[in-house]
Amino acid sequence: MRKAKIRIILGDKLMIWYPYVQMKKMKTPYKIVDAEGVYLYTQDNKMIDSVSSWWCMIHGYKNKEINEAMKNQIDQFSHVMLGGLTHEPVLKLSEKLKDFLPGDLDYCFFSDSGSVAVEVALKMALQFNINRGSGRKKLLSLTGSYHGDTFMCMKAGDDEDYHFILSEDDKKFLEHYLKYSTIERTGTVHLDLISLALESRSDMVIIPLQDYLGLGNEARINTPSTVGGNWEWRVKEEQLTDELKELIRTLTIKYRTVAEENAKKAAEEAQQ
Repeated sequence: MRKAKIRIILGDKLMIWYPYVQMKKMKTPYKIVDAEGVYLYTQDNKMIDSVSSWWCMIHGYKNKEINEAMKNQIDQFSHVMLGGLTHEPVLKLSEKLKDFLPGDLDYCFFSDSGSVAVEVALKMALQFNINRGSGRKKLLSLTGSYHGDTFMCMKAGDDEDYHFILSEDDKKFLEHYLKYSTIERTGTVHLDLISLALESRSDMVIIPLQDYLGLGNEARINTPSTVGGNWEWRVKEEQLTDELKELIRTLTIKYRTVAEENAKKAAEEAQQ
């Protein structure tokens, strides 16, 4: 009965596999007939698209400037690959993007989705180390992170549906890696990794509170690609104790000072 109702509402024969849902248990999806600004319209209701169609419509639906640019471009050509070819729109976009990028990050590689972009970035990092003969093949990512649904993205992410947080081999590698770092070991892997991040030459280091607490997936604020009961702060106020505040302050001052000294030294060496 429920499947028949879905078929009637959707007007299809359930030939679509809808993402992030078990088809046998899926609720009837909203059938959208129009959209404008931040709003989606069904035949009877007006709703706010709070996830911007998975961040693809962050400037809103029926954006006049974007629509006009798309109409003008499609009169010339809708798409031309970059395999052995190039064209004026991609050259202009690359030039604009370069102005936003820091330092010598002035090369662009275009892909067709967020997951593929992450895959490309991971392959570039691995290829770079292969080319220089370093043999480094391990990747580190934040706890509770989500990078996409293609295979390497799932491996780099931290989602219980994809894999356990750390395998025994991963733990052994981290111990080996940390043994050769310059930080003062705390005896706790998650605090050692935080110290390593703080000591890096990054202009800004953001450490989630759940990482300081050594928590896993259960403490993440959101579960990607889900709706309902999502985006909740799951860390309790009493967990931010005075001892933890002092630890955060101590590690930040200690290792950001080291980072600043290393950056200054590197800048001086570059000028010589």
